[in-house]
Amino acid sequence: MISSKMLMADVLLYAGISYILTSLFDIYAGKRLGRETEGYKALRVQRFITLCGVSLVSIILLVLALMDFKISKNAESFLGVPYLGFWFYYMVSVFHRVKAEKGRFF
Repeated sequence: MISSKMLMADVLLYAGISYILTSLFDIYAGKRLGRETEGYKALRVQRFITLCGVSLVSIILLVLALMDFKISKNAESFLGVPYLGFWFYYMVSVFHRVKAEKGRFF
């Protein structure tokens, strides 16, 4: 069993990495599409869903950690799955939008 402090550290690490990766892909989309284009503005919904999802998962796991929720070391490796899912969703959305806009203008 891992302690609640270790659970909090994992959650903060996963959330921080997710926010950084989302920001990096947002910067990439802004450079490729242009910040004022319709294609970039269409990514606002996906970015909102990603950031809200990561925040919700983080809040739930932090509340469980504050309640001294104990999980096994085997289950600890699966804590990053929701973060990976939200990040992958945003990454695919960005690449799809960049590809669609590239074919639209060229």
